[in-house]
Amino acid sequence: MMKWKLLLLTIFSVWISNAQDAPVIDGDTMLCPYSNGTATITNGETYDTYQWYFKYWFLSDDYQAIPGATSASFTYDWYTYDQALFKVVVTSGSTTLESNTIQIDSYAWS
Repeated sequence: MMKWKLLLLTIFSVWISNAQDAPVIDGDTMLCPYSNGTATITNGETYDTYQWYFKYWFLSDDYQAIPGATSASFTYDWYTYDQALFKVVVTSGSTTLESNTIQIDSYAWS
């Protein structure tokens, strides 16, 4: 019985540790036409690698890697990424972690 408790405690500790290390992103979500926005990792962690991804929220397609978007922040333009969802996937040692998503919208409708 004690071995099971120890195993569960170890698994739970690793799960909590990974959840705390996952990147958290925030950025400009409402863009004016012909403007740029920036998304950034805000939890203060530094990771070994970064890859930003996007998909359009209204399509059922998979996320696509953004070529060249491999740092802790990503600057995007209104025209290309209006109505997109962004996330970043990072590595820390041998662990791969995925961020929350943010949705980009624009004032083009106003």
